Amino acid sequence: MELILKKYDVEFINTDNLPHDENELPILLKESQLINLPVIHTHDLAVISCAVKNLFGLLPIYRHKYHKTLPQKLIELAQLVKGFHIVDGTIGLHGGTPRVGDPIRMDLLLAGYDPIALDLIVAKIVNLDPQECPHLKLAITKGLINESEIQIKGDYSNIKELPKFNFHINKGISKAHRLLLWLESIDTIKKILYLPIKNRQYPTGLKNDISIMTYIIRAYITIDYKLRKNKILNNDWKQYIKPLEEEYGSQITNL
Repeated sequence: MELILKKYDVEFINTDNLPHDENELPILLKESQLINLPVIHTHDLAVISCAVKNLFGLLPIYRHKYHKTLPQKLIELAQLVKGFHIVDGTIGLHGGTPRVGDPIRMDLLLAGYDPIALDLIVAKIVNLDPQECPHLKLAITKGLINESEIQIKGDYSNIKELPKFNFHINKGISKAHRLLLWLESIDTIKKILYLPIKNRQYPTGLKNDISIMTYIIRAYITIDYKLRKNKILNNDWKQYIKPLEEEYGSQITNL
């Protein structure tokens, strides 16, 4: 992200440092045009993480407190935040949660103004029942979305024509994640897990405490990424990485 921002001389704004409204959303949104750029992947709590779940990142860094009421919060965000949503379906990620998993080449690009409708379409594409995705089930129950009323334009004209991919969630990883969330709910353990070891200032402007929890999560993600990196770089989607290598060189392949 830093490479792209630098190339186009775009300022990075850390919304955590900005004023927020009564819904904990950045007030900046009221004067901005939002373009939401989600990717397609699984999440053991939300089941499908795409357009709506990506809006969760607009909340402050302590947003994990909403995990117990995640479906309700996601639908609230979908109704409060107005913008245009462009789904990068080049490569999907499934099996892991929330930042790891097995990559699947999909070669898809989806866009629209309704994040709930996009999520429902994505659920269909990755062969997940919308009724098993908590926020989609809630939206259907509330009458916020009706599959028969969704209009599809582009390479496909209706839901039946959409390509199909078989996504799943790794139950072992899901149990580990849920255990971690349960431990976080115990105040004493939470204080230990989030005990700050040092403070870090990122080039993008983000400031946060590096805690024991941060080290645990980063170690896990780093190991998972290294195990899968060669598979990603040498598989049939290498064509996506080659142009970046030509422009940025080893900065890309060394990530």
